[in-house]
Amino acid sequence: MVSFQATNAINKRSAAKRHDVTHYTQIRQGGFGSARGWIRNMSTGGLQIECYTKLSPRSKVYIEIPGLQPVTAEVRWVKEPLYGCQFIYKLHPAVVEHLIREIG
Repeated sequence: MVSFQATNAINKRSAAKRHDVTHYTQIRQGGFGSARGWIRNMSTGGLQIECYTKLSPRSKVYIEIPGLQPVTAEVRWVKEPLYGCQFIYKLHPAVVEHLIREIG
């Protein structure tokens, strides 16, 4: 079941262009080990991941994206096994375009 907060977050999604992606990643949540997952879409402001390890809403996560240092994000919504993560620092549009060409 999706919580009211998750539904609100989904409805208020960023207007940034989202790029569909299917790429393996590692996700770390503070205090826990790493989990495997898949990046499903990406924008300058965040990404959607599919992960079968439970991630806590509002938690900080560190996501490995090829060609970058681990990116820090906050879990903004949960619709298991999908998680919407907002980057702490937005990525430059040229960086996102490059990543999409490389991993998309």
